[in-house]
Amino acid sequence: QPAALDEAGRELLLGVARMSDQEVDALRTCEVLRSDGLTALAERLARPTLPAGTWEQNPFASAPDLVKAVAKKKKLSPEAAAAWLQLLALVEPSKKAVCEWNGWSPKVYDAAMAELAAAGLVVEGKRARAGREHFLPGGWVDAKLGPPYEQWKQSLYGADPKSGRLPLDRMVPLEPLPDLFAKAWARCERGDAPAFEEVRR
Repeated sequence: QPAALDEAGRELLLGVARMSDQEVDALRTCEVLRSDGLTALAERLARPTLPAGTWEQNPFASAPDLVKAVAKKKKLSPEAAAAWLQLLALVEPSKKAVCEWNGWSPKVYDAAMAELAAAGLVVEGKRARAGREHFLPGGWVDAKLGPPYEQWKQSLYGADPKSGRLPLDRMVPLEPLPDLFAKAWARCERGDAPAFEEVRR
């Protein structure tokens, strides 16, 4: 019962956690379930603010000001800026899903991805179960639970920085998607954009 976990109960769980990694995971899960982000997500789902038939996964609808800011800063079209935000923040931005979320034809999607590739923001390739051919540069996680995804996204979903463990065992949003888009962009603004690691000899 996460809602009943007070500070005394938390300290007790921490004591047990020192003896078992599984209890550490259980405590982290309780804290996520009690978090402000997940509360805000639940409230947004309970009281939708977007028009019927509109997807939260579409930043044109859920974060329009952010799309404008990204387009201006990166000198991209609005379509490419929106697609990049989706690649940055969403776990499964397959070509089919992005076209559905955004109401795009495959031609519009392909043009946005070509623009991102020309700007050096994505790489092209083929990866199993991805449903797309454009990816953020960097590591790739072939997850056992859920779809595979770019390693850069893990911290957006509460992964432990050392073990990579996720609080709910899989990559699921822990806050409203507009906040997730904003968080991903803020990381890029701080100089932590997706990139391949430099190999030094």
